[in-house]
Amino acid sequence: MFETRLYNLFLSEDLLKSKNYAAGRADKNQIEMKIWHGEEYNKRGREQLSAYLDYYQVKEVYLLSFNFNKKKTRGIREIAWEGKKIVEAVV
Repeated sequence: MFETRLYNLFLSEDLLKSKNYAAGRADKNQIEMKIWHGEEYNKRGREQLSAYLDYYQVKEVYLLSFNFNKKKTRGIREIAWEGKKIVEAVV
């Protein structure tokens, strides 16, 4: 089930037809993976992603967060961060 959800999220037709792909940025890595180490670490990670997006002139990125806490909230959410869109999947 996890593999199917990720496949649908990251390889859907919408992603393949996105503006970034059409603009020739398909060779840029648009999926970032991070391990959850707390809220402060997560904030720094979002700032890092924002700088990455600025550098490549992209407005959207997909973030796969590995959270090993027992009481984590799993799921997919969209985050607006400094005028950019981060789609985060927490597993």
